[in-house]
Amino acid sequence: MTAKQDALKQVADALSNHTYFKLICGASFHDVDKINALVQIYAQAGIDCVDVACEPHVLKAVEDAYQLLPIDTPKPLVMVSLDVDGDPHFRKIHVTRSACVDCEACLPACPVDALFMDADHQFQINSDRCYGCSRCLPTCPSDALYFQPTHALPEALLEVLKHPLVGAVELHANHLEITSLQRLFDALGTSLSQKWISLCFRPAEHTADKVNTYLDRFNALCESVQPYGVMLQIDGNAMQADELYQSSLPALAGATALAERWKTRFPVTLSGGINAETARLLEEEAHQWIAGVGMGTLARKRVWHYLDDEATFPQAHAVASYLVGAFKK
Repeated sequence: MTAKQDALKQVADALSNHTYFKLICGASFHDVDKINALVQIYAQAGIDCVDVACEPHVLKAVEDAYQLLPIDTPKPLVMVSLDVDGDPHFRKIHVTRSACVDCEACLPACPVDALFMDADHQFQINSDRCYGCSRCLPTCPSDALYFQPTHALPEALLEVLKHPLVGAVELHANHLEITSLQRLFDALGTSLSQKWISLCFRPAEHTADKVNTYLDRFNALCESVQPYGVMLQIDGNAMQADELYQSSLPALAGATALAERWKTRFPVTLSGGINAETARLLEEEAHQWIAGVGMGTLARKRVWHYLDDEATFPQAHAVASYLVGAFKK
C-alpha cells in the first residue's frame, strides 16, 4: 500500500477503536513555519490526521515536514478544510487604522502572537497567523478591530484536492443551508471520491429537525461521490479551548443530542474546547461510543513557544505525546 492508503486505513482503524486524534492546524492558519513544526512534533506523537487550510503553500509545509520525519514514523492523513456557508473558521482579523489608538490592549489576548507593535510602535497584524478566534475583539477600547471572511474559488479548491497527500476533506457548515451544501458538491464532484469526508457543525445552534434534514441530504450527497468514508465532527466551544473541565462540555452535549439517530450511521468526533480533561470524559461508559477528537487551539498553545528552535522540539514532543496519549489508551 502507498503511504496515503496506509493513512486512510489508519484513520478507519482509529475511528473504529474510538482512539482517533486529529491535529487541527486551522482552516485560516497559514504560518508555514509553525505548521511545519507542528506537523513534525504531533506526527511523532502518534496523531492519525492533520487538518490544514486548503492552500498550496500550506500543503507544501506539510509535505516538507513529512520529509523530515524519522523513516519509521507513520505519516498522518492530510485533511483540508472547506467552507460551506460562511463558517467562522474562515475569517481573519483586520484593523481600521484611523480608529486604532495603538494601546496594545489586544496583544496579550492572541494565542498565536498574530498581533504586534512594529518598530514605530504602530499596531500590526500577522495575517498568516490569525485564525479567527475572536479573543482580541472585546479587548479593543476603540472598536478598531473587525473580521473579514476568507474565501477560495472552486477552481483553486479543485487544484488543492488533486494534491497526492490530500486524503480527506472537512466541510464546515455554519447555517446548515442545503443549497450551499449542494452547490459545493456540484463544484467539487469526483474530487471528493475515495477520500474521507468530515462534516463539522454546531448542532446546538439549530433545531433537531433542521439538523436531521441536513444530515439526510449530506449523507445522500456523500453516497453520490463514493467517498472512502464519512464522519461527523461536532463543534462545541469553537476556537476557545482552555485547560478547564468545562471546556469540551458543549461539544459533548451536541454529540449526545445526535447519538440516538446518527451514531450508528457515522463515526462521531468532537472538536471545540478539547483538552486532556476531554479524554477523561470519554472514558465514561456513557461516552465511549464517541470515535475521537480534533484538537486545535490547545494543541498549538501548549507547544507554541517551543516551535521556533529545533533545540526545544524535545520539550514540544513531550507535551504533544501527553496530549495525544491521553486519547490513545
